Amino acid sequence: MSRRPFVSVVNTGLGALAVAGLMLVALSSCTTVGSAPASETGASAGASADASASAGATVSGAALESYDWSTVTLPASSCDSGASGDIALVDGKGTVSVDAQTQYAVSVELPPDFGELGGQPAAAVRYSCVLLGSNGVGAFPIAVFVHGDSRPEPAGILQNADLATTSSGSSLTHDAVSFVDGQLVIAGKYLTENDPRCCPSGQGWTSVAWVGGRLVPSGVVTSGTAPVTLPSAPSSTTSSTAGAVTTGDLIVYSPPVQVQREADLDQLDGAPADFRDFIWGLEQSSGSSDCTAVITVNRLSSKGYASGGLGCAQQGSGSGMLWYDDGGTWKVLAELQNQPTCALLESVHFASDVLETPTCYDADNQTLPYSG
Repeated sequence: MSRRPFVSVVNTGLGALAVAGLMLVALSSCTTVGSAPASETGASAGASADASASAGATVSGAALESYDWSTVTLPASSCDSGASGDIALVDGKGTVSVDAQTQYAVSVELPPDFGELGGQPAAAVRYSCVLLGSNGVGAFPIAVFVHGDSRPEPAGILQNADLATTSSGSSLTHDAVSFVDGQLVIAGKYLTENDPRCCPSGQGWTSVAWVGGRLVPSGVVTSGTAPVTLPSAPSSTTSSTAGAVTTGDLIVYSPPVQVQREADLDQLDGAPADFRDFIWGLEQSSGSSDCTAVITVNRLSSKGYASGGLGCAQQGSGSGMLWYDDGGTWKVLAELQNQPTCALLESVHFASDVLETPTCYDADNQTLPYSG
Protein backbone atom coordinates (compact mmCIF):
# COMPACT_ATOMS: atom_id res chain seq x y z
CA MET A 1 0.00 0.00 0.00
CA SER A 2 2.53 2.57 0.90
CA ARG A 3 4.91 4.25 -1.05
CA ARG A 4 7.45 4.32 1.43
CA PRO A 5 11.23 3.99 0.10
CA PHE A 6 13.73 2.07 -1.76
CA VAL A 7 16.69 1.05 0.33
CA SER A 8 17.85 3.64 2.81
CA VAL A 9 19.84 4.16 5.97
CA VAL A 10 17.64 6.98 7.20
CA ASN A 11 13.95 7.34 6.52
CA THR A 12 12.24 10.71 6.35
CA GLY A 13 10.07 9.90 9.38
CA LEU A 14 11.06 11.09 12.85
CA GLY A 15 11.29 8.43 15.63
CA ALA A 16 12.48 4.93 14.91
CA LEU A 17 9.27 2.95 15.17
CA ALA A 18 7.98 0.29 12.86
CA VAL A 19 4.46 0.77 14.18
CA ALA A 20 4.48 4.35 12.95
CA GLY A 21 6.60 3.76 9.90
CA LEU A 22 9.47 5.82 11.29
CA MET A 23 12.36 3.56 10.47
CA LEU A 24 15.65 5.29 11.04
CA VAL A 25 18.10 2.42 10.65
CA ALA A 26 18.39 -0.06 7.80
CA LEU A 27 20.53 -3.16 8.01
CA SER A 28 23.05 -3.57 5.22
CA SER A 29 24.28 -7.05 6.12
CA CYS A 30 21.81 -8.96 3.96
CA THR A 31 22.93 -10.95 0.95
CA THR A 32 22.27 -9.11 -2.30
CA VAL A 33 20.97 -10.99 -5.30
CA GLY A 34 21.33 -10.15 -8.96
CA SER A 35 23.55 -7.03 -8.89
CA ALA A 36 26.67 -6.60 -10.97
CA PRO A 37 30.07 -6.49 -9.24
CA ALA A 38 31.45 -3.16 -8.07
CA SER A 39 34.06 -3.25 -10.82
CA GLU A 40 31.26 -3.11 -13.38
CA THR A 41 28.99 -0.60 -11.67
CA GLY A 42 31.10 1.74 -9.57
CA ALA A 43 28.96 0.80 -6.56
CA SER A 44 30.66 -0.34 -3.38
CA ALA A 45 29.02 -3.75 -2.96
CA GLY A 46 29.38 -6.78 -5.24
CA ALA A 47 26.70 -9.44 -5.32
CA SER A 48 25.68 -12.78 -6.70
CA ALA A 49 24.25 -12.78 -10.20
CA ASP A 50 21.85 -15.61 -9.48
CA ALA A 51 18.48 -14.22 -8.36
CA SER A 52 16.61 -16.30 -5.82
CA ALA A 53 13.35 -14.33 -5.41
CA SER A 54 10.36 -16.03 -6.95
CA ALA A 55 6.68 -15.30 -7.48
CA GLY A 56 3.91 -17.21 -5.77
CA ALA A 57 1.30 -18.07 -8.41
CA THR A 58 1.12 -18.33 -12.17
CA VAL A 59 0.19 -15.42 -14.41
CA SER A 60 -0.68 -17.47 -17.53
CA GLY A 61 0.60 -14.77 -19.82
CA ALA A 62 -1.32 -11.94 -18.13
CA ALA A 63 0.26 -8.53 -17.60
CA LEU A 64 2.38 -8.04 -14.50
CA GLU A 65 -0.27 -5.64 -13.19
CA SER A 66 -2.74 -8.56 -13.07
CA TYR A 67 -0.62 -10.68 -10.75
CA ASP A 68 -1.61 -11.02 -7.09
CA TRP A 69 1.50 -9.41 -5.61
CA SER A 70 0.19 -9.88 -2.06
CA THR A 71 1.22 -13.54 -2.45
CA VAL A 72 4.68 -12.95 -3.92
CA THR A 73 7.43 -15.17 -2.52
CA LEU A 74 10.65 -13.47 -1.41
CA PRO A 75 13.98 -14.87 -0.18
CA ALA A 76 14.29 -14.82 3.61
CA SER A 77 17.98 -13.92 3.24
CA SER A 78 16.96 -10.52 1.92
CA CYS A 79 15.83 -9.69 5.46
CA ASP A 80 18.74 -11.30 7.30
CA SER A 81 21.79 -13.09 5.89
CA GLY A 82 21.34 -15.75 8.60
CA ALA A 83 17.88 -16.71 7.36
CA SER A 84 17.22 -19.41 4.77
CA GLY A 85 14.30 -20.43 2.60
CA ASP A 86 11.51 -18.22 1.32
CA ILE A 87 9.01 -15.83 2.85
CA ALA A 88 5.49 -17.02 2.10
CA LEU A 89 3.33 -13.90 2.16
CA VAL A 90 -0.37 -13.75 2.93
CA ASP A 91 -2.10 -10.47 2.11
CA GLY A 92 1.31 -8.90 1.60
CA LYS A 93 2.64 -9.83 5.04
CA GLY A 94 4.83 -12.55 6.48
CA THR A 95 7.50 -13.40 9.04
CA VAL A 96 11.14 -14.47 9.03
CA SER A 97 12.69 -16.41 11.92
CA VAL A 98 16.46 -16.67 12.25
CA ASP A 99 16.39 -18.03 15.80
CA ALA A 100 14.24 -17.68 18.91
CA GLN A 101 15.53 -14.16 19.57
CA THR A 102 15.67 -12.90 15.98
CA GLN A 103 12.40 -12.58 14.13
CA TYR A 104 11.24 -10.13 11.48
CA ALA A 105 7.83 -8.91 10.41
CA VAL A 106 7.69 -8.52 6.62
CA SER A 107 5.35 -6.15 4.84
CA VAL A 108 5.12 -5.60 1.08
CA GLU A 109 4.21 -2.18 -0.24
CA LEU A 110 1.27 -2.45 -2.62
CA PRO A 111 0.78 -1.79 -5.42
CA PRO A 112 4.26 -2.37 -6.85
CA ASP A 113 5.81 0.06 -9.33
CA PHE A 114 5.45 -1.07 -12.95
CA GLY A 115 7.28 -0.06 -16.10
CA GLU A 116 9.91 -1.11 -18.61
CA LEU A 117 13.38 -2.34 -17.73
CA GLY A 118 15.83 -2.89 -20.55
CA GLY A 119 13.07 -3.22 -23.12
CA GLN A 120 10.77 -5.59 -21.23
CA PRO A 121 7.90 -5.22 -18.74
CA ALA A 122 9.09 -5.13 -15.13
CA ALA A 123 7.83 -4.66 -11.58
CA ALA A 124 9.60 -3.29 -8.51
CA VAL A 125 8.27 -4.67 -5.21
CA ARG A 126 9.35 -2.69 -2.15
CA TYR A 127 9.11 -4.26 1.28
CA SER A 128 10.26 -3.90 4.86
CA CYS A 129 11.74 -6.46 7.26
CA VAL A 130 11.36 -5.07 10.78
CA LEU A 131 13.06 -6.79 13.70
CA LEU A 132 10.36 -7.57 16.26
CA GLY A 133 10.89 -5.98 19.64
CA SER A 134 13.19 -3.29 18.23
CA ASN A 135 12.67 0.39 17.63
CA GLY A 136 12.18 -0.03 13.91
CA VAL A 137 15.51 -1.66 13.06
CA GLY A 138 15.31 -3.60 9.85
CA ALA A 139 16.14 -4.06 6.20
CA PHE A 140 14.30 -2.37 3.36
CA PRO A 141 15.01 -4.30 0.14
CA ILE A 142 13.37 -4.14 -3.25
CA ALA A 143 12.68 -7.17 -5.42
CA VAL A 144 12.70 -6.64 -9.17
CA PHE A 145 10.74 -8.94 -11.50
CA VAL A 146 10.45 -9.13 -15.26
CA HIS A 147 7.67 -10.70 -17.31
CA GLY A 148 8.02 -14.46 -17.74
CA ASP A 149 6.18 -16.96 -19.91
CA SER A 150 3.97 -18.24 -17.10
CA ARG A 151 4.70 -16.01 -14.09
CA PRO A 152 6.87 -13.04 -13.05
CA GLU A 153 10.54 -13.97 -13.25
CA PRO A 154 12.94 -12.70 -10.54
CA ALA A 155 15.57 -10.26 -11.76
CA GLY A 156 17.23 -9.66 -8.39
CA ILE A 157 17.12 -8.11 -4.95
CA LEU A 158 18.54 -4.63 -4.31
CA GLN A 159 19.93 -3.86 -0.86
CA ASN A 160 21.33 -0.73 0.72
CA ALA A 161 24.91 -1.63 -0.16
CA ASP A 162 24.08 -1.95 -3.87
CA LEU A 163 22.88 1.61 -4.25
CA ALA A 164 24.99 4.70 -4.63
CA THR A 165 25.87 6.92 -1.69
CA THR A 166 26.89 10.55 -1.61
CA SER A 167 30.46 11.67 -0.96
CA SER A 168 29.56 11.95 2.73
CA GLY A 169 28.43 8.29 2.80
CA SER A 170 24.70 9.02 3.06
CA SER A 171 22.23 6.85 1.14
CA LEU A 172 19.05 8.06 -0.49
CA THR A 173 15.66 7.51 1.06
CA HIS A 174 13.21 5.97 -1.38
CA ASP A 175 10.58 8.67 -1.55
CA ALA A 176 9.79 7.87 -5.18
CA VAL A 177 10.46 4.94 -7.50
CA SER A 178 9.67 4.79 -11.18
CA PHE A 179 10.77 3.24 -14.46
CA VAL A 180 12.17 5.93 -16.76
CA ASP A 181 13.69 5.35 -20.21
CA GLY A 182 14.16 1.63 -19.55
CA GLN A 183 15.84 2.07 -16.17
CA LEU A 184 14.69 1.95 -12.56
CA VAL A 185 15.02 5.40 -10.98
CA ILE A 186 15.08 6.07 -7.22
CA ALA A 187 14.50 9.58 -5.92
CA GLY A 188 14.65 10.78 -2.34
CA LYS A 189 16.47 12.76 0.30
CA TYR A 190 19.88 12.30 1.89
CA LEU A 191 21.64 13.70 4.94
CA THR A 192 23.85 16.68 4.24
CA GLU A 193 26.74 17.63 6.50
CA ASN A 194 24.70 19.74 8.93
CA ASP A 195 21.44 17.77 8.95
CA PRO A 196 20.15 16.18 12.17
CA ARG A 197 19.62 12.43 11.78
CA CYS A 198 15.86 12.84 11.67
CA CYS A 199 15.65 15.30 8.87
CA PRO A 200 17.63 14.88 5.62
CA SER A 201 17.47 17.98 3.42
CA GLY A 202 19.51 16.97 0.37
CA GLN A 203 17.51 15.91 -2.68
CA GLY A 204 18.81 13.55 -5.33
CA TRP A 205 18.30 10.44 -7.40
CA THR A 206 20.09 7.44 -8.81
CA SER A 207 19.29 4.75 -11.38
CA VAL A 208 19.58 0.99 -11.93
CA ALA A 209 19.93 -0.48 -15.43
CA TRP A 210 19.24 -3.97 -16.78
CA VAL A 211 22.36 -5.11 -18.62
CA GLY A 212 22.99 -8.66 -19.81
CA GLY A 213 20.27 -10.05 -17.56
CA ARG A 214 21.64 -8.31 -14.45
CA LEU A 215 20.73 -5.29 -12.36
CA VAL A 216 23.47 -2.69 -12.65
CA PRO A 217 23.31 0.29 -10.23
CA SER A 218 24.82 3.50 -11.59
CA GLY A 219 26.87 4.18 -8.46
CA VAL A 220 26.13 7.91 -8.74
CA VAL A 221 23.73 10.16 -6.83
CA THR A 222 22.64 13.14 -8.90
CA SER A 223 21.52 16.19 -6.93
CA GLY A 224 18.19 17.76 -7.76
CA THR A 225 14.78 16.46 -8.77
CA ALA A 226 14.64 13.12 -10.56
CA PRO A 227 12.71 12.54 -13.81
CA VAL A 228 10.21 10.35 -11.96
CA THR A 229 6.52 10.07 -12.79
CA LEU A 230 4.49 9.08 -9.71
CA PRO A 231 2.77 6.75 -9.43
CA SER A 232 1.36 4.42 -12.11
CA ALA A 233 -2.10 5.07 -13.47
CA PRO A 234 -4.92 4.77 -10.90
CA SER A 235 -7.22 1.76 -11.02
CA SER A 236 -10.70 1.24 -9.67
CA THR A 237 -9.25 0.32 -6.27
CA THR A 238 -6.22 2.58 -6.09
CA SER A 239 -5.99 6.32 -6.66
CA SER A 240 -3.16 8.73 -6.10
CA THR A 241 -2.28 12.36 -5.65
CA ALA A 242 1.12 13.95 -5.14
CA GLY A 243 2.79 11.84 -2.49
CA ALA A 244 -0.38 10.09 -1.29
CA VAL A 245 -1.73 6.69 -2.28
CA THR A 246 -5.34 5.85 -1.40
CA THR A 247 -6.43 2.23 -1.27
CA GLY A 248 -9.92 1.61 0.05
CA ASP A 249 -10.29 3.37 3.41
CA LEU A 250 -6.56 4.03 3.79
CA ILE A 251 -4.32 6.92 2.71
CA VAL A 252 -0.56 6.27 2.82
CA TYR A 253 1.64 9.36 2.63
CA SER A 254 4.90 8.69 0.81
CA PRO A 255 7.10 10.28 1.83
CA PRO A 256 5.50 10.78 5.25
CA VAL A 257 4.21 14.33 5.67
CA GLN A 258 6.22 16.39 8.17
CA VAL A 259 4.30 19.26 9.73
CA GLN A 260 6.38 22.06 11.20
CA ARG A 261 4.61 25.05 9.66
CA GLU A 262 0.90 25.58 9.02
CA ALA A 263 1.53 25.52 5.26
CA ASP A 264 2.75 21.93 5.62
CA LEU A 265 -0.85 20.86 6.27
CA ASP A 266 -1.51 21.32 2.55
CA GLN A 267 0.51 18.13 1.96
CA LEU A 268 -2.12 16.06 3.80
CA ASP A 269 -4.03 15.17 0.65
CA GLY A 270 -7.42 13.68 1.39
CA ALA A 271 -7.31 14.47 5.12
CA PRO A 272 -10.47 16.00 6.61
CA ALA A 273 -10.33 19.50 8.05
CA ASP A 274 -10.79 18.33 11.64
CA PHE A 275 -7.75 16.04 11.38
CA ARG A 276 -5.62 18.84 9.93
CA ASP A 277 -6.72 21.14 12.77
CA PHE A 278 -5.86 18.41 15.28
CA ILE A 279 -2.36 17.89 13.86
CA TRP A 280 -1.66 21.62 13.81
CA GLY A 281 -2.84 22.01 17.40
CA LEU A 282 -0.64 19.09 18.43
CA GLU A 283 2.37 20.61 16.68
CA GLN A 284 1.86 23.96 18.41
CA SER A 285 1.46 22.43 21.86
CA SER A 286 4.37 19.97 21.63
CA GLY A 287 7.39 22.25 21.23
CA SER A 288 9.65 23.89 23.81
CA SER A 289 12.46 26.42 23.93
CA ASP A 290 15.01 23.82 22.83
CA CYS A 291 12.72 21.68 20.64
CA THR A 292 10.94 22.78 17.50
CA ALA A 293 8.23 20.14 17.25
CA VAL A 294 7.75 18.22 14.00
CA ILE A 295 4.68 16.04 13.59
CA THR A 296 4.96 13.24 11.02
CA VAL A 297 1.84 11.71 9.47
CA ASN A 298 2.26 8.31 7.81
CA ARG A 299 -1.16 6.75 7.43
CA LEU A 300 -4.75 7.93 7.75
CA SER A 301 -7.91 5.83 7.62
CA SER A 302 -11.34 7.21 6.81
CA LYS A 303 -12.56 5.00 9.67
CA GLY A 304 -10.99 7.49 12.08
CA TYR A 305 -7.48 6.20 12.80
CA ALA A 306 -4.02 7.54 11.97
CA SER A 307 -0.34 6.88 12.69
CA GLY A 308 2.73 9.06 12.67
CA GLY A 309 5.37 10.44 14.97
CA LEU A 310 6.54 13.34 17.09
CA GLY A 311 10.11 14.61 17.13
CA CYS A 312 12.33 17.65 17.37
CA ALA A 313 13.84 19.38 14.37
CA GLN A 314 17.05 19.86 16.39
CA GLN A 315 17.69 16.16 16.99
CA GLY A 316 16.95 12.71 15.63
CA SER A 317 15.08 11.25 18.60
CA GLY A 318 11.34 10.90 18.55
CA SER A 319 8.27 8.86 19.35
CA GLY A 320 5.72 6.99 17.31
CA MET A 321 2.15 8.16 17.72
CA LEU A 322 -1.29 6.66 17.20
CA TRP A 323 -4.38 8.84 16.90
CA TYR A 324 -8.09 8.11 16.71
CA ASP A 325 -11.39 9.91 16.22
CA ASP A 326 -13.45 9.62 19.41
CA GLY A 327 -16.98 10.56 18.41
CA GLY A 328 -15.95 13.52 16.30
CA THR A 329 -12.91 14.60 18.33
CA TRP A 330 -9.41 13.46 17.38
CA LYS A 331 -7.32 12.26 20.32
CA VAL A 332 -3.89 10.79 21.01
CA LEU A 333 -4.21 7.06 21.65
CA ALA A 334 -0.53 6.50 22.46
CA GLU A 335 2.97 7.96 22.24
CA LEU A 336 5.28 4.99 21.83
CA GLN A 337 8.88 3.87 21.82
CA ASN A 338 7.97 0.32 20.82
CA GLN A 339 5.00 -1.73 19.73
CA PRO A 340 1.65 -0.97 21.35
CA THR A 341 -0.08 -3.44 23.62
CA CYS A 342 -2.86 -5.52 22.13
CA ALA A 343 -5.24 -4.33 24.83
CA LEU A 344 -4.63 -0.70 23.89
CA LEU A 345 -5.36 -1.29 20.21
CA GLU A 346 -8.40 -3.41 20.94
CA SER A 347 -9.81 -0.78 23.29
CA VAL A 348 -10.63 1.48 20.33
CA HIS A 349 -10.78 -1.21 17.60
CA PHE A 350 -7.73 0.39 15.98
CA ALA A 351 -7.44 -0.42 12.25
CA SER A 352 -4.56 -2.83 11.60
CA ASP A 353 -3.73 -1.38 8.17
CA VAL A 354 -2.83 1.94 9.80
CA LEU A 355 0.06 0.18 11.58
CA GLU A 356 3.26 -0.18 9.57
CA THR A 357 3.78 -3.56 11.21
CA PRO A 358 0.50 -5.02 12.53
CA THR A 359 1.82 -6.62 15.70
CA CYS A 360 1.33 -5.92 19.40
CA TYR A 361 2.39 -7.09 22.87
CA ASP A 362 0.10 -9.29 24.93
CA ALA A 363 -0.10 -9.39 28.72
CA ASP A 364 2.93 -11.70 28.83
CA ASN A 365 5.01 -9.28 26.74
CA GLN A 366 4.90 -11.65 23.76
CA THR A 367 4.61 -10.29 20.21
CA LEU A 368 1.39 -11.29 18.48
CA PRO A 369 -0.07 -10.44 15.06
CA TYR A 370 -2.82 -7.83 15.22
CA SER A 371 -5.72 -8.01 12.79
CA GLY A 372 -7.88 -5.25 14.23
